[in-house]
Amino acid sequence: MQARCKFYDRCSAPICPLFSNLESVVWYPDEKICRNPDFREAQWRKTQLKIKKRANNADTFYTFKMLNRNIVVAKAIKGLNPDFESWQERENNWLKRHKHHEKKQLSQRVIDNLKKGQKHLKLQLTPQSIKENLSDFSEFDKNIE
Repeated sequence: MQARCKFYDRCSAPICPLFSNLESVVWYPDEKICRNPDFREAQWRKTQLKIKKRANNADTFYTFKMLNRNIVVAKAIKGLNPDFESWQERENNWLKRHKHHEKKQLSQRVIDNLKKGQKHLKLQLTPQSIKENLSDFSEFDKNIE
């Protein structure tokens, strides 16, 4: 199935999105990452790039399940130790510690931050307070003309 990729002959990435069984593949931070532009926005690829850029420990590995989530990646991030045979249980513990962060739309983030700021400053926007503030600006506009 991998032969359909246009980079097949020149690629040495251990995780190919065209593999049929990605659940059994592991990746180390010093290994290659898929270059196929068709998969540029894939979450597992984005996480690989973050880990490759920031991780200090290249001796640990990451499973596809670990990579296929939007996580915060710090320099101290560590994957799973290859010296231990039963890594499935440790993978589940790692997944619990590294929660998936849902991406919010930019407008929703702005609204959330405004609400936080409004609560923090204990401001209440009422129609009357908005009119008063707008009237201040209209006076300013008249002075400019």
